[in-house]
Amino acid sequence: MAHPSRSTAPAPLNVLVVTILPDDELPAVLAAFEIPRRQPPLKIGEVSCYQRRVVTRSHIDLMLTIACLAEQGITSTQASTSQLLQQLTPQLAILIGCACGRKGKTKIGDVVVSTEGVFYYEPMGGDHNPRPKSALPARTLASAVAVGMAPHNLGRLRYVVQLRRALARLRKFAAAPKLRSKRGPQLHFRMIASGEKILTSAKLDQLAKSNGNIYAGEKEGWGFAFACGSAPGLAQRWLVVRGVSDFGAKAQRERWKLVATLCAATVARLIVEGVELPRFRGR
Repeated sequence: MAHPSRSTAPAPLNVLVVTILPDDELPAVLAAFEIPRRQPPLKIGEVSCYQRRVVTRSHIDLMLTIACLAEQGITSTQASTSQLLQQLTPQLAILIGCACGRKGKTKIGDVVVSTEGVFYYEPMGGDHNPRPKSALPARTLASAVAVGMAPHNLGRLRYVVQLRRALARLRKFAAAPKLRSKRGPQLHFRMIASGEKILTSAKLDQLAKSNGNIYAGEKEGWGFAFACGSAPGLAQRWLVVRGVSDFGAKAQRERWKLVATLCAATVARLIVEGVELPRFRGR
């Protein structure tokens, strides 16, 4: 007797989320994505990772991998990200963390999404080994994110509700100062400066004289973007999402980095699960 054929569900699409600091960023990312702290990490190469199956608002099955690199700097970020991309072959990669913001353009807790790219602000490799000054994510991805996360869509995505719930989860095991905005931190779809030094708001203002789209500065985005740009099959489907923790003062950064990262991670989760992204259509 012939058996009726059974439909096979498609394998989940892989999404890679990268963060850097195990004590100051990873706990916030886990809280935002509702991954229990007691969940033991798995090792992918030398990197500690956490995985979770999620279903988007469009009913697309995803396998989310959160990787904590635990090493700062452009070179180490590029090397570790390249290894993860090779092993996981994701359809989307996002770097999450905190950053210095431009005073007057951003406030503490605001989130800068690199839809306008990542700008490398220091010479690299000398004249004999020139590298591009900026890296851009895929235009279709950047446009979908900017439209999907526009202010009139944040209510539908329950942005403020999700952020409050994530803050409540974070405060169960870590002290976290309160954000003043009742509407949630503002989102900026701009460019992020990246280099080997910790930036100040004054330095960002100098850089903005040549590119006014620069709204935040950090130390790993260029290495991440460079690795993603070199990954076959990813097709520039990457983003850097940074929460503003300071304007260059170390004490301010220490106070706000967990909350700033949580804000960035909440936005990243809404992008992954709530926005109709080009690569995910038709699944």
